[in-house]
Amino acid sequence: MSGRSTSSRRSTAAALLFVAAVLGVLVALQLLPGQRPAPVSAHANIVSTSPEHGAELDEPPAEVVVVYDEPVTFGPYADAATVVNLEGERFDAGPARLDESRTRLTIPIQADLPEDAYIASWRVVSADTHPVGGSLQFGYGVPASVLAPSEPEEPSSALTLAVGLVKGVLYLGLVIAFGVPAAAAVLGVSEAGRKRIRTGTVLGFAVIALASLLQLVTQFLWLRSSGGMQGEAALADVLEFARSEYAMPVWVRMALLGATLLASKGGSERRRLIVLLSGGAAALVTVVLNGHGGGSPVALISTVLHAAAATAWLGGLVSLAVLMLRRRLSEDGFRRMGRWSLYATICVAVLLASGMLQSVDAVRYPQALFETTYGWILLAKLGLVAFALLLGGLGWRWVRRVSRDNPDGRPAPGQTARLRRRVRWEAGAAAAAIVVSGLLSSLEPAGDEWAPLALQEAEIGPYHVTVQIAPARLGPQTFKVTVLPLDPAQPNPPELGVTLQQVDGVLGDLPVEFPYRLPAPLSPGEAVPVTFTSAAVNVPETGEWEGTITLVVDRLEQYSGTVRYEVR
Repeated sequence: MSGRSTSSRRSTAAALLFVAAVLGVLVALQLLPGQRPAPVSAHANIVSTSPEHGAELDEPPAEVVVVYDEPVTFGPYADAATVVNLEGERFDAGPARLDESRTRLTIPIQADLPEDAYIASWRVVSADTHPVGGSLQFGYGVPASVLAPSEPEEPSSALTLAVGLVKGVLYLGLVIAFGVPAAAAVLGVSEAGRKRIRTGTVLGFAVIALASLLQLVTQFLWLRSSGGMQGEAALADVLEFARSEYAMPVWVRMALLGATLLASKGGSERRRLIVLLSGGAAALVTVVLNGHGGGSPVALISTVLHAAAATAWLGGLVSLAVLMLRRRLSEDGFRRMGRWSLYATICVAVLLASGMLQSVDAVRYPQALFETTYGWILLAKLGLVAFALLLGGLGWRWVRRVSRDNPDGRPAPGQTARLRRRVRWEAGAAAAAIVVSGLLSSLEPAGDEWAPLALQEAEIGPYHVTVQIAPARLGPQTFKVTVLPLDPAQPNPPELGVTLQQVDGVLGDLPVEFPYRLPAPLSPGEAVPVTFTSAAVNVPETGEWEGTITLVVDRLEQYSGTVRYEVR
């Protein structure tokens, strides 16, 4: 008896040492350069640039500097940053570089820069693994406005779907490998059931490993598609991605899987469960880091709790459907259904609380829930979860009714089969919701995707003016004003000014800066439009706003008019 007790203590101590080692790996992963989360929005935002967009310089710049509000990394792009002139000739000198904080991007420029207009473009990856790009125009000795701004290329929609589906399969692997054993321990399955679980755990590990490798492949191809690269990847690009901050958690996950599998062999069932659950929790964190949950401590904690609760809940449903409800419940098995009710209630409570926190952070605007791809898919996920919860509620009522109507403490013949069918439908809905969650993690959050456009037109003096405001929502807005002379002989205004005033409020006199002016190509005998594009202006409240537009032809000839638009 004493020997068995000593062996058990040693087994538990070894398991706890493994847990400590796993925690050490996670801490080290969080302390990797650029991997420390900081409070951020969904994507990295530009804080400042030098030169500023639209600047006309008297001296040639030695470099272009872009400062972000969160750490960024280089993706698998052959040319992460370029500086070109009007003819497309390259003037960047060597590769771009990031400082130690990974928030400052520097693009070196060739010496002896000729007088010309230039556009600097760059492509990096933000903390949530999404590509972010940008460009700025500047002129050395000439105006910067002769170049049309370039739009960053969007990632492939097919690869976006593939990235999300692979993430969903990865979550299902976590359920099989870790969620089922945890729930089975609570439900107290038989020895035969535990043997099946051990086989399923190995299968789950294989699914996680395969999905992790596919995750690297699809993410690499997805990032390259956002940079417009359709050719073969160079070996240098592959190696750069393999040691990137996205790939590092995947390699750590693979190592954790191997260590957990080896450490869980032999010993007591208790030791095996401790090792398995600690390894599973660590693997779950590495999955969350490669998504929206990796952006800030609050997002990381809430996403880990959400994923863990979903894994435990679905693992319990699988254990019930496959192991517990295969035949008529015994009296002891029926008593354990009370444990399941408590277990499921805790999982669902954590799932709903963390899910609500994440949804509010990702959506932000009520309209974004109904007008974006992310919002529609989130509604589909909520529908699946609601269906699963409805079935779970019916199952709970079944348990209470059977307890009341069956004095022998077990369900009547045929009743267990009906519950089994219901639980399998519930598990199917929960599994579908988990796959949809993987897809959501690969999409731009609704709060960032939702960008309502306001378009207004007005006749101001001898000009037809078209005003485009995007996004016409609370926060930063950009104005694009196109001015077309009604008479071809009328000169275009060289300057334009806009001030904003809240129609039914006290806020007003918000100036809008227009850093550059872009005329259309000349066409003899026809009026030529000119487009003014603004820097971002922060609009602090929703409601109706009025913009006063002043067209300055010269010191004596000026025209003013107003347009109104709705800030949502």
